Amino acid sequence: MEKDISVEEALPALLEAALDGQPVARLRAIIRTTPRLASGSFMRAREGWKHSAQDFSLAELAALIRLLTLAETAIPAWRCGSVSPVIKLFHVYIGSEGAAEDALTDWVLRHTSNGYLPYGTSNHGARSLTELRVLRAVATENKIARWRAESDIHEEPLVRRSVKATRNIFPAIRRGDTLAVQALLGHGADLSGRDADGSTPLEYAVRLGHETIVELLRKHTDTATPQPNK
Repeated sequence: MEKDISVEEALPALLEAALDGQPVARLRAIIRTTPRLASGSFMRAREGWKHSAQDFSLAELAALIRLLTLAETAIPAWRCGSVSPVIKLFHVYIGSEGAAEDALTDWVLRHTSNGYLPYGTSNHGARSLTELRVLRAVATENKIARWRAESDIHEEPLVRRSVKATRNIFPAIRRGDTLAVQALLGHGADLSGRDADGSTPLEYAVRLGHETIVELLRKHTDTATPQPNK
């Protein structure tokens, strides 16, 4: 049984096909003479692509990226999703000075059937760079909307509890129930809220002369202590 071909062994043949005027046809001809290429096992190699491509020119890298993009669609055994070598080579390409990133991105999107090309993240099914940008913006907006909706779901019970605590703190003050007031403060009672007479909880406690509750409320508010009505 023949040993799988390595990335380093496959690259010369791939580059030869990539630089041909009809790259896929040339690749198929090369595969017929080099059957070890047919399995495409080297396409899923985790190592070798970036290192081997470092010495390629931008033109060679772009040609190789185009060939492999087409080959993934044309040769079922070469399809490799999120581990595609196109992703690795593309990042080498765009990290090089003078790279025409937008143009190559647009080309790949127009010719790929791989939902992860060229960046390695979902391309949202975009068929052009313009479409990718629009779909990314929509995805971001949807993510933000979901986050806000989830936040509202978590915050709503807290808001309801705070409103209820604010409403109940005035009866607790009237009763002189220090423990109840303390518990309602822990539930988020709003000390800037006012009763039917326009008094805040602190003003109400002062008016009723509940000194222990007044001291408790002072610790929870920045409002100056009002003078009792005479």
